[in-house]
Amino acid sequence: MSGALAHRGTDGEGDWCGGVAALAHRLLITTSESATELQPVVQSQPDLVLVADARIDNRDELLAQLPLSRGNRSTDSEIILAAYERWGRDCPEHLIGDFAFAIWDVRTRALFCARDPMGVKPFYYFHNDRLFAFASELKALFTLPEVTPRIDPDEVALFVGSSHEGRTRTTYRDLLRLPAAHTLVVTPERATTRQYWSVANAPDVRFRNDDEYTAAFREIFGKAVSARLRSALPIGATLSGGLDSSSIVCMSRHLRSENAPPLHTFSVIFPDLPERELRLIDERAFVDAVVQSGSVQPHFVRGDRLSPLRDMKRVLWHLDEPYSAPNLYLHWGMYEAANQSGVRVLLDGFDGDSAVSHGFGRLTGLARRNNWDALEAEVRAFSAHHGKSPELALNEYVLPHLAELARRGNYVTWFRAASRIGRRFGLSHSKLATNYGIRPMIPESVRDLARIISDRATLESSLLQPALGKTLLRHSRQSNAAASRRAVQSEREAHIEGVSQALYQLTLETADKSAAAFGVEARYPFFDRRFIEFCVGLPEQQKFGGGWPRLLFRKAMNGVLPPVIQWRTTKANLSPNFHRRFRAVDVALGDTLDDASLTPYVRTDRLRDMLDRYRSSNEHSGMNRQALALFRTVILGTWLHQLSDHKDHNSHRARPDVGALSPAAA
Repeated sequence: MSGALAHRGTDGEGDWCGGVAALAHRLLITTSESATELQPVVQSQPDLVLVADARIDNRDELLAQLPLSRGNRSTDSEIILAAYERWGRDCPEHLIGDFAFAIWDVRTRALFCARDPMGVKPFYYFHNDRLFAFASELKALFTLPEVTPRIDPDEVALFVGSSHEGRTRTTYRDLLRLPAAHTLVVTPERATTRQYWSVANAPDVRFRNDDEYTAAFREIFGKAVSARLRSALPIGATLSGGLDSSSIVCMSRHLRSENAPPLHTFSVIFPDLPERELRLIDERAFVDAVVQSGSVQPHFVRGDRLSPLRDMKRVLWHLDEPYSAPNLYLHWGMYEAANQSGVRVLLDGFDGDSAVSHGFGRLTGLARRNNWDALEAEVRAFSAHHGKSPELALNEYVLPHLAELARRGNYVTWFRAASRIGRRFGLSHSKLATNYGIRPMIPESVRDLARIISDRATLESSLLQPALGKTLLRHSRQSNAAASRRAVQSEREAHIEGVSQALYQLTLETADKSAAAFGVEARYPFFDRRFIEFCVGLPEQQKFGGGWPRLLFRKAMNGVLPPVIQWRTTKANLSPNFHRRFRAVDVALGDTLDDASLTPYVRTDRLRDMLDRYRSSNEHSGMNRQALALFRTVILGTWLHQLSDHKDHNSHRARPDVGALSPAAA
């Protein structure tokens, strides 16, 4: 198992065996403390053994509470073990950082496992009546005679249908993942999971005035960035030019000493794209605004020369499962560039949007409270800032409230709300009545008939084989029903729902294993537990005000960010490069159609028809859905073929031949 994960830790290895338990660890040095790391950590009084892939960010706080003989020189793994001695199975509630760890308690014959709140560090496991085994990657579990990589057809159906709501299952039968923010206790009798943290429990954050909110936000964001700057080796950061990544780079520059070496930045650029496409994707001017402020060493990755299918076999070997991230190839290029530059720690601004929240839920809350003056002012200000029609915000965040009123039979309230919305924004009362009054009130029996007709049409056009197509439809109906039952009532609820998406766990696992392929540790300041709780607890007017989404974030970056980024209203669209580069290499799609390993899951005749339509289309933007379906299918086909080939040669226990790679990639 340790050998299968050698790429994750090239600086040392260790193992421990005792009775019925065995633990192993691969070391990747990133901090000064980890340079003295010796894992597994064995403690004789009491008898405890720990392995961890962890970075603990509240070290000073914990060192003041825990009796550690080595004091500030204590490793993060030693701190975790001391926390377990102090608080037992409640210890993860006291830990801030990214971690996956397991502690074998010899006295109780129990294995205690835990994973960080957002799921930055992976944790997979296998469990039957004789054996429990866990690892940071599935390939380590495949080395065990008891484990056979059997495919779960239902998970394949959900993959093809781009459904990402599962937190525990993998694409393999019998192999599971420990969900983020959960612990797992394994005894000879049972395995029990428990959720130890939920963002829904974040306390309200209240200050006396705007200046205090701004200062507090800046302080806690600075703390989240500072904690992730702890590194014994060169450190870098992704820099797209957007608000999130630029804030991390600029805050890092603000926090680091003047004598610190320049921060490496990694940006993807597309200079060879045609002008029409370049206007949609190019953020070079914003990147340059950050770089020109100094104290960074910029690196540029030519995204216009990379393929979405680049190194596909190698990527699949590292991920162990098919992946549906169409822009992973751009991050793969940045991880490779970081490795070539000697950078081992890479800060990433991944999805600060949800962690901070745009605050659009405030519009829903204003409509629910019948605060029409404030609603109109905010919608019109937003439209003026962004050059958008007011209907954009209304359709997404206000008009669904009308539909909910109609479904509940609150006709008087509906009429009053519709009249005010129509009058204030010049909307057709008849269209409001039809779309948000009459349609939501259609009897359930009629809706059921419409669903049957729609389902038949969906199955007739589905790429999936009929039985799997029905699985996907059933899952979609359940998801839609659950979504309709939990109509968002406020900005706080919208924020919690946004940051709690199951997709984050899967995305972070994909990023972790991709970065590990190049000996890089990715860190995410926006996913600091303290920061997320702070943002969720803020009043809604601090998140969205004066027509500005993420208002407090923008104000707090005053003097840190270049104003051109601080108040920007645009966002890059990466799809033009994906389409251009994907179409350039779609010969791989034709090969996939002829692979017999795909036919138990996918209707290759319909796949061929879709491919022909995609190839013949001159309008890329109108083919996004088809392009992504084709992308997922070629990934699935390659993974299935690779898995089948490994089984035939019994080589899933070792790294496969992934084809010729460039020296940098190898």
